[in-house]
Amino acid sequence: MIAAAEKPLYDGSQSSLLSVVARITNLKCEYNIPNRAIDGFATLVKDICPDDNKIPDTFYGTKKLLAGLEMAHERIDVCLKRRMLFWKDAAHLDKCEVCHADQYVKKRLSGKLITKK
Repeated sequence: MIAAAEKPLYDGSQSSLLSVVARITNLKCEYNIPNRAIDGFATLVKDICPDDNKIPDTFYGTKKLLAGLEMAHERIDVCLKRRMLFWKDAAHLDKCEVCHADQYVKKRLSGKLITKK
């Protein structure tokens, strides 16, 4: 892990391997990007960087690099209007206590209303 923090992405790069991998993982979590999309993105970055770059070309490789950090995370639901987190004591609620919006995303498929979390 420490070696990845000190190792540049490629010779002459200002970014470390660890910083790039951490940013990719952060984007995946923040925007809920599927693993396959991250694999494609990592392959693209690997292809456009110089040949001596050390970036993993799969999300699995990225996760292996970050495994030593053991940073726990959990997904937290948010009110549709982003006024409340459904977390800790409020995790069991179905509606926002501030604006009374549902916690769930409602979708209409072929005339049938589907409610999903």
